[in-house]
Amino acid sequence: MKLRLFLAVVAGTTAVVSTPVQAQTRLEFTPHLGMYFPLKPAVREASPPLTMRQVTSLVLGGGFALNSKKFSVEVKADYSPSQVATTDNSRTFDTNGGIMFASAKALMKFGPYKPNTPELQLGLGAGMISRFGKAWSGYSGGKTDPALVLAFGGRYPMGQWLPLNVKVEIENYISHVQFGPAGSVGTTKHLNHDTVWSVGFEMPLTGPDN
Repeated sequence: MKLRLFLAVVAGTTAVVSTPVQAQTRLEFTPHLGMYFPLKPAVREASPPLTMRQVTSLVLGGGFALNSKKFSVEVKADYSPSQVATTDNSRTFDTNGGIMFASAKALMKFGPYKPNTPELQLGLGAGMISRFGKAWSGYSGGKTDPALVLAFGGRYPMGQWLPLNVKVEIENYISHVQFGPAGSVGTTKHLNHDTVWSVGFEMPLTGPDN
């Protein structure tokens, strides 16, 4: 059900944004490198005391964007080998883990709307978060969640003779996190924020400059 909802949002976003501007668009690929910053613990229980927080870590990823002069639609995926710091009533220890993100979003651009000029971007879309690794092996469910994605960023052209743009972006994945029983007890559902900060290079694949 979660996967079908995500795919429906991807298809709808692409249709709304790309159809009116087909003649002006170009396809771009953007590999990127960044950092993952979790703003809240994924598990936060009072009784018995238990906190499980993903650890800030490197992010590797890439995405494809269909760009027009004032709008674009983008799909991307990110991977972070983030460990999980677990705190109970007696100790804190790290366990191997990881997290993956996928998103599809529409972006509105702000700038002079001329070729080879810098611009700011605001984005809204849908995403999925998947947690994996030894840290979550004892839980029966809840490791993949849909998310609302908010994005802010910008891009800057590298030069007239080099058809690449430097793109900087901050994404906030907002989700409700709840894990299935570990043994006989599940975790409390709560709102969570996971942020990805990235820097990448946009590489045009098709279409005119914008």
